[in-house]
Amino acid sequence: MSVEPKLSQSYVNFKQEFYENFKELFSSFSFFILDKDLKFFYVNKKFKSLIKVPILHKPLQNFLGEEEQVLIELLKSLKENDKLIKEIRFNIDNQIFLLKVAIFKNKKNQILCIGLEINENEFIDLEYIHRNELFEIIKLSLECGDLKSFLDKLLLHLTKIPWLSLQSKAGFMINHDEELRLISYYNVSDSLVKMCARVPFGRCLCGKAAETKQIIYKAHVDQDHENMPEGIKPHGHYNVPILHGEQLLGVLFLYIEDGYPKKQEELEFLKKLSPILAMIILRYQADKEYQEAIAKLIRMNEIMVENLKKIHLLEEFIDTYVPDVIKKDSLNKKNKTVNFYIENNYYLLINFHGLIQFSNTFPLQKVYKTIEQYYNPIIDCIVEHKGDVEQYLEDRIFAIFSDSSEIVNCSLKIKEIIHHINEKRKAFYLKPFHFQIAINYGTTFFGIIGSQKRKNWMRFGDTIRWLTSMQKKCEQDQIIVSEFIYMKEKENHQFSKPFKIIKEKNSSQYLIARYLLS
Repeated sequence: MSVEPKLSQSYVNFKQEFYENFKELFSSFSFFILDKDLKFFYVNKKFKSLIKVPILHKPLQNFLGEEEQVLIELLKSLKENDKLIKEIRFNIDNQIFLLKVAIFKNKKNQILCIGLEINENEFIDLEYIHRNELFEIIKLSLECGDLKSFLDKLLLHLTKIPWLSLQSKAGFMINHDEELRLISYYNVSDSLVKMCARVPFGRCLCGKAAETKQIIYKAHVDQDHENMPEGIKPHGHYNVPILHGEQLLGVLFLYIEDGYPKKQEELEFLKKLSPILAMIILRYQADKEYQEAIAKLIRMNEIMVENLKKIHLLEEFIDTYVPDVIKKDSLNKKNKTVNFYIENNYYLLINFHGLIQFSNTFPLQKVYKTIEQYYNPIIDCIVEHKGDVEQYLEDRIFAIFSDSSEIVNCSLKIKEIIHHINEKRKAFYLKPFHFQIAINYGTTFFGIIGSQKRKNWMRFGDTIRWLTSMQKKCEQDQIIVSEFIYMKEKENHQFSKPFKIIKEKNSSQYLIARYLLS
């Protein structure tokens, strides 16, 4: 039995929209996917415009220079979730293209590649600068194992970008049920960390950015800056909402010098950064949720295995200690008010002579071992012949069968077992125990008695009383059977001549019985 982990909707949505978002967000980059055979599975418009030849479903190695063939072996050696950065030299009709590529192998055995073209002769414009910086951030995300470590490195990286002119402090707040929570910060005061640990939408600059879903620029600390940590100094801000469509994932807050003028190129970069960060955050959250779901699944399976073991032990207990008739009553009974049954079955009663006197004379441990010596093989024999032991009555065993041949064959086998045990006991000068075995067929009444706190069962009727009378009249070490048993098995076994058994003293009722000889 297997259990499928239930993943959150965010993970499901992420999985469904993965390629579509990459096509849209990475339109400035060459983006392509290789299948397990290193053939092009998907290429975006940017990469197609660069290559300018049909490439889909063709091997990567057909488009590499000779010096790049070693890359094929490297890609083949990648394992799931492996990441690397590599400059790849493409040779298309003797025209060389150099791409700086971030490479990632996913769980589907596909290799995702995000490339930035390197052209030393190209004029370095603002768009190229932005693309290069976004590429570095994507590369950074592939190098980090979890969201917290990525955000910590991201904040440090952003403050080091020379053309952004940021102060060396920053932070990131994640959206948690329409409340911002500070999960990563760099070089900010302890007072701010405490004051801004949780910020509702609409409060202070981060809350307003979350509420309006617009980048907020502030050249100075003004009335909108509602949270005023101890020791605050004059400064300005960029507060950037991180959006996946209309879904707010968090707010990035950056510091600028007091009075620093708004620069359009910086705002353009931050707008481009927002959806890239959104995709990265979703990937980390999805990975975390997936791992949590897998861990939960593993724990559920462990609990299931533990419960199955308990159920198995309970089944063993029921099979060992509960008569079949009780199992049927508990599991198959449709009318829960019925506690009384009438049944026709074959009944076996085994009596041991002197066992009660023996148990009253010798130490209990010795009595127990002696009883086990006889009872163990006898019970196994009854079960092997499809019988069910219903009761142990001091020195007697009471069992029930549904087939005449099984109960007769079982009785003969038990006779052999007891004879063999007695011979072994005699050899060690131990007391042997003689027996009487009675077999009868007929109708009995079976009833469940007691209260809801404790129930038990009993079987009674003329068939049981006659069985007891037969056992008492039976000769030592013999098997006595009713005439009905004789009529059923006379073709298969040998029996003695018939004789009468009186039910009770001064009673005219009698039963015809015989001894089972072989």
